[in-house]
Amino acid sequence: MSEDAVTTFDERRWWEMQLGVKLLSRLYTGAARGVSSAGRAPALQAGGHRFDPGTLHRSTGDEFDVFFARYAERYLASDVAAMSEIYEAPLLAVRDGVALHFADRGAVCAHLAELTAGFAASGAARAEIASLYATPLGTSGAIATVHWLFSEANGALVKDFHTTYQLLRAGDDWRILSYTNHD
Repeated sequence: MSEDAVTTFDERRWWEMQLGVKLLSRLYTGAARGVSSAGRAPALQAGGHRFDPGTLHRSTGDEFDVFFARYAERYLASDVAAMSEIYEAPLLAVRDGVALHFADRGAVCAHLAELTAGFAASGAARAEIASLYATPLGTSGAIATVHWLFSEANGALVKDFHTTYQLLRAGDDWRILSYTNHD
């Protein structure tokens, strides 16, 4: 088989095939737009609720971009108090294949303090979102996968990783219910 015939693994395409839906890329040009569920669910949902393909969810790419940019700023500033405002308690985190349960706000803050201290010690001074894919779950939830690139002030790469977040709408903003670091 020639090298041209070899297809590289595309995680997004794999998930699209598994779920039978087209995942929406959240790399936006800045135009706010909604996401319709038309054509992606049977007429009757679980529990006998009718599916309304005319419903436009209010999530936009800008909304996720702004949320994660603000999160990165707080993270790099080691501002645990500000970071903890966007996390729910209890919190479930999956790191290195291990489920970590943080039962209350104090435990969440301690976890965030440990994480930010580790990044500060690594020399990370800048965070870049290489890619961001978000899937709305109705109007009150979303799943977002972020490809993070953390680098030193001189541009040298410190960390390159993916994290998937389960988000809950809180008023006009989002809160993190759980996250999984891809290992």
